[in-house]
Amino acid sequence: MRYEIIQTKSYPAAEFEIQNKEGNIGKAVKICEKKVWSFEIEFKQKNFQMVFANSSLPSLKTMFIEMLTFSQPKNDLHRLCIDGKEQGEIFRRWGHYWLELNGCKYSTCTVGFGSEGMKCLVFEGFVDRKDNPTGKQIALIETPNSGQRLDRYQVTARGDMAGLVALLFGLFWDNNAFHKSDTYYEKSYLVSWGKEKNLYDPSFKDSIID
Repeated sequence: MRYEIIQTKSYPAAEFEIQNKEGNIGKAVKICEKKVWSFEIEFKQKNFQMVFANSSLPSLKTMFIEMLTFSQPKNDLHRLCIDGKEQGEIFRRWGHYWLELNGCKYSTCTVGFGSEGMKCLVFEGFVDRKDNPTGKQIALIETPNSGQRLDRYQVTARGDMAGLVALLFGLFWDNNAFHKSDTYYEKSYLVSWGKEKNLYDPSFKDSIID
């Protein structure tokens, strides 16, 4: 599937429309209440929530596992809910974004192409294919370095579920990167090299048929 995430209202109370070639297929609204914020999301007639959860202390079990595995803490942790029921979480770790939803794990890698813009690669499994050879790309999020106040993203995904995962990553990415300035100024000349840029597959977009 192909669609666009179009910001229609700037931060702090940002709003987005989700559109494909046939029209609106959803929307997202950022709600800020007493230093706790969330995204209320409607996508293809289903309702979702992305709720900021940094104020919640991790469980003793989680802390013990992270100590044993030398795992970096989950930064910018958000709970993911479907129709009011918690189904997963999204967070930042080791410089990447990670998402767990309905028992499945997803990850992203952001690649910068200078003045041509940025691309966010979405994987089922893990970005680092050395540790997880079964990881495969399921979606691509693209945005130009236009410096505009209201952001716009093009999404190409392998089906509705991959489209939802890309939407959640896209909103998380936009909020973390641009909620303060609402501009691409800071990353207008981001250029990636090495392993991350090698993960970009230019043929992926052409392989998706609507």
